Amino acid sequence: MSASVVVAIDTADSPERRPAGGEAATSHASARQEEGDTMTDAREVRDKYTAAFNVHDMDALLRTVSPTGVTLSPEGLSQGHEELASYIEQFWEAFPDVYAMVVESFDAGDVVIDELLMVGTHKGPYMMPDGQVITPTGRPVSLRCCYICTVENGLIVSLRLYFDQLELRTQLGFPC
Repeated sequence: MSASVVVAIDTADSPERRPAGGEAATSHASARQEEGDTMTDAREVRDKYTAAFNVHDMDALLRTVSPTGVTLSPEGLSQGHEELASYIEQFWEAFPDVYAMVVESFDAGDVVIDELLMVGTHKGPYMMPDGQVITPTGRPVSLRCCYICTVENGLIVSLRLYFDQLELRTQLGFPC
């Protein structure tokens, strides 16, 4: 299988360039499309997911995910819309200003891989993968993540999220 590689550093969505209301800028894929490049359907779906995540629009986000979709992260496994919504809403509560900046993207057919930088402020309770609840610290977080997303029939059926748990704990002031 050959993979086309797309590299995009989304500086338009950096904290210094975000609109006053905190809304995320247009995704990097939209910019590529305007330049006349071809996007895969998988990339388009993944970019809609990221855009919805960035403006905290759960309905729009769930429209990109299969009702039977599976999400795997360090926090655990989520199956279906209800569990995914619960997981993401907990994250949005802990980091109410969180947004994802795409650093690099790789497309391979129905699979999209994004290296992301999740940026936000810890303002609500956050449950770590080990079950420990960390009360709000007010600390800024800039967490490197990787999403591997599989799309079928225009919907995300599998989303695997990886991040360094020690990096997150350290940024929150709770190193191991």
